[in-house]
Amino acid sequence: MTFKTKLKPVSDDRTSDANQCKEEEFTNIDDFSFNDRHIRKEPSPFIQAYKPQIDSWRIEIDYEQKYNFACKVQPIDPNGVIFHVLKA
Repeated sequence: MTFKTKLKPVSDDRTSDANQCKEEEFTNIDDFSFNDRHIRKEPSPFIQAYKPQIDSWRIEIDYEQKYNFACKVQPIDPNGVIFHVLKA
């Protein structure tokens, strides 16, 4: 299963961080975390229904181009989720 998101930095500092990550092709990232109730609530029924068939997780980050990572998913608090990037 692939979780797709578009990176939209909200300040100059965040844009600078995102550009540095992009220059390194996001290889310096260990995880991506999201804290938004819709991230957990909206896909939850689908995930529960198809959980036995989901054999791997991926995250796709769209920032001027698409970057794809194998990952492990960890729920945090009632609304958040962390995608831990699996290093080769």
